[in-house]
Amino acid sequence: AIMFCGDPASGKTYVSLEVCKSFSEHGYFTIYVDSEGDKNEELFAAHGFKGLDEDYRFLKIKTVENLRIQVTKIIHDYGEYFRSLDLEADYPTRDKIALVIDSISFFTSNRQEENLLKGETKDNLKLNKDLKEFFRDILIDCNIYKIPVILINHVYQSMDMYQSDNAYTNNGKIVSGGMGGRFGASAIVYLEPKRIVEDVKTIDEAKGGATKNSKVVRGTVFSATAAKSRFVNAKSNVQLYVGNKEGFSKIFGLQQFCEGEGGLFTKVTHGSKGSMYQINGKVDENGNPIEVKDYRKMIPELIDDIDTIVKNRFELNATNNSKEIDDMLEEDEKSEGSSDE
Repeated sequence: AIMFCGDPASGKTYVSLEVCKSFSEHGYFTIYVDSEGDKNEELFAAHGFKGLDEDYRFLKIKTVENLRIQVTKIIHDYGEYFRSLDLEADYPTRDKIALVIDSISFFTSNRQEENLLKGETKDNLKLNKDLKEFFRDILIDCNIYKIPVILINHVYQSMDMYQSDNAYTNNGKIVSGGMGGRFGASAIVYLEPKRIVEDVKTIDEAKGGATKNSKVVRGTVFSATAAKSRFVNAKSNVQLYVGNKEGFSKIFGLQQFCEGEGGLFTKVTHGSKGSMYQINGKVDENGNPIEVKDYRKMIPELIDDIDTIVKNRFELNATNNSKEIDDMLEEDEKSEGSSDE
């Protein structure tokens, strides 16, 4: 299970739907649990899904009790099908499902609804315990039956000045919804908007031929930080771009893995002629380095090479991650020293 968490409008649902769309391209059927009540067919169509009950279905679930009943039944039924497969003949072409829960901290309970009908607003102190039991019930089976699970969660500001920065916190903010999802998730990724990208457009006025400049939002750059992960180094961070028209960019941010030490290109300056990029390790028929003015258009055809660089930089036990670890340790020493003062 992977958990995406963050403040409102931090891209949690958007990124999750993009991941599920990628799943669908590999034959997965997405079951999307909606506790907030705002998901509809138009949203899924905007992300390129084929249609309701073709490659996705969403379930409107309000209480944690109903969540446990419905999702457990789905996984049980799929488990019966999975166990019936011939793992040699049927497994490669099996029906595959993915599960999304959006969002964990928005569920209520039967007890809270009963209290409201009585005119009482008591909190259900068992709610987080029930959520923990839900994750305990499903995550092992999802692993056995190869069901990817995406969890979406909110964060809240910690009031504890001594709160340590660990897998459940990020810049003083804590993942909500109890400990079940936090323990069960193989990765916790914090999403947050970093900057709004704007274009300045010149608009002609109706009278006198006058013009005025107007800023139009083009998209948003988001930051994704792996606060907890069983796959990559802690605090690994990448940048994502979502355009209002073009949607999620599959190449934005990859230039950081193309240049610099261990990259695919080296920037060289030719005086008044400007800068070029040498393709590392490649020469022409005369033995001269091959240079290009702008390599960004080449990124799609370099994905496999970039993927190797990304793995070497971020994967646990990567051979060349010692510098990143040294930088992290140095930052921790500095912060500890400043707090002691």
